[in-house]
Amino acid sequence: MIKIFKIKYIAGLLFLTSILCKNFTENDFVNLQFLLHCNYEPHQLADITVFKYKWYKNDEAITHGISDIYGFVSMKIYKEIVRNELLYLFIEDQCNVKIQEKYIYKRKMFIDPSYFTNIYSFKKNPIKNKLFGVIPLSNEVILGPFGYHIFSIKANYFTNIQ
Repeated sequence: MIKIFKIKYIAGLLFLTSILCKNFTENDFVNLQFLLHCNYEPHQLADITVFKYKWYKNDEAITHGISDIYGFVSMKIYKEIVRNELLYLFIEDQCNVKIQEKYIYKRKMFIDPSYFTNIYSFKKNPIKNKLFGVIPLSNEVILGPFGYHIFSIKANYFTNIQ
């Protein structure tokens, strides 16, 4: 009896996920692509999260990615979120930190909504569904690729680990 219930439960979940997933097409998403540079070289294993900014309560994470060996990260975000919300990137990396040191850089950069204006066009050009930016990782406050400055804070990475 329990096995039959489990099979029905799993079948129901698969049916619901198939219905929900079929409602979205490739044109409903924006492909965000970032290239992370540390001292003009690609930076790997940086942790990037895209947040939805909410001034009245806690911010909400939308998607997450880790840079590959070439410093490249690609993420997809639903277009309705991009159209209606102010987004920012939260980056955790170890650029300019020696391996023995127990520090990590936490960086925050907002994305100006005007950078998404080319995405909403009447023509269905797949190139317009992408937003690409090269993000230089620096210790100073510098202007990022999307109209806002990148703010960096050096913080402890390994706390209470023995």
